[in-house]
Amino acid sequence: MPYAHNGGVRIHYEAEGKGPALVLQHGFTESVVDWYETGYVEALKPDYRLILIDARGHGDSDKPHDPDAYVLNRRVADIVAVLDALGIAKVLYWGYSMGGWIGFGLAKYAKERVRALVIGGQHPYARSMGALREMVQKGIAQGSGAFELLVGSYCRPRSDDSLRREDEIAAIRKLGRAGRRIIRPEYSGEFTKFLNAASNFNWFAVQRRLVIARTGSKRAT
Repeated sequence: MPYAHNGGVRIHYEAEGKGPALVLQHGFTESVVDWYETGYVEALKPDYRLILIDARGHGDSDKPHDPDAYVLNRRVADIVAVLDALGIAKVLYWGYSMGGWIGFGLAKYAKERVRALVIGGQHPYARSMGALREMVQKGIAQGSGAFELLVGSYCRPRSDDSLRREDEIAAIRKLGRAGRRIIRPEYSGEFTKFLNAASNFNWFAVQRRLVIARTGSKRAT
């Protein structure tokens, strides 16, 4: 099982396929396994060298107990450590939910390592953590099974989501062909605002949005 090391924390990753390097970064409570189970790996590995990373605190990566270990710049450093371990200078990046938050962090703290970004289920604006704290407290009180159900109902894709897996895969392929950030020049000022706000927002404000890789509308949909 391959690991990269960042400040004493082991970060598990898997590599699949051939082609341009594409990081797939999962959301909160998920792991690299979810990319396999939901069909992304099978659909994308013929065209991309997929880099699937277990975020710290998830999957087979280490799980530090210090809350300060989970700040955004350290999570970004985890991604960079994996890229360094694989000898990859720049990647395409697809992140969902918490993975989208980390993607904003890459653009802020390690932009020289990113060719292009797709951010799904996330935005860079601050929100209260109250709803998440309440959910975690209920999960602790009711047991791990209840917590998994609560998080699952809040995070996981549903069949009626407007942004479906096929749309996301198509966006990734479009991104790879472009080989750059897909964002119209007239919207670049708004994207800069996103990056400036990235370190302050609540990553768990889960919404079905595709912030980048849709060029038809100024507002994320």
